[in-house]
Amino acid sequence: MYAKVKDNEVMLYPYTMETLQNENPHTKFDVKKTIVELYDGTEDQIATGCAIVEVAHDNEKYCPPNKEMIANELPHINENGDCVIGYTQVLKESDAFAEAEQAVIKELTDKIANSKIEYAHTIAADSTLSSELQAQWVEYFNALDNISSLEGYPYSFTFPTRPPEE
Repeated sequence: MYAKVKDNEVMLYPYTMETLQNENPHTKFDVKKTIVELYDGTEDQIATGCAIVEVAHDNEKYCPPNKEMIANELPHINENGDCVIGYTQVLKESDAFAEAEQAVIKELTDKIANSKIEYAHTIAADSTLSSELQAQWVEYFNALDNISSLEGYPYSFTFPTRPPEE
């Protein structure tokens, strides 16, 4: 996508081949060139002093689970002089938020179940671990069972630390 800019301000977005042809009706264009190359030296460019630039998408930043990133309608010129489409965080609809939260909880539940299966041998009757280590593993499994009561659950909490196996 392209935008028409002047003095670091977006004048028109999106800028298309059709726009270029409409603004410069007396010019024949070589379709093998980019819009940026074609615009340079046109009637409109000479008259307005504008430039055509390619528009990139700004890097999306972290978005909390209760929000979603929506691309802005118009690009802007960033601190590097690039023309980019930014994003705005908006609250998710309650159904979408509940669905996202359930997905996070399911992922955590699966991780806990897998951990319990993988390390069940640590608390088995025939375990070779010392009673002290077995007690740490019992404490770990209890912490996993009570994970939903941790402050910040399910998004921002510290997962219990797995004890050593030896």
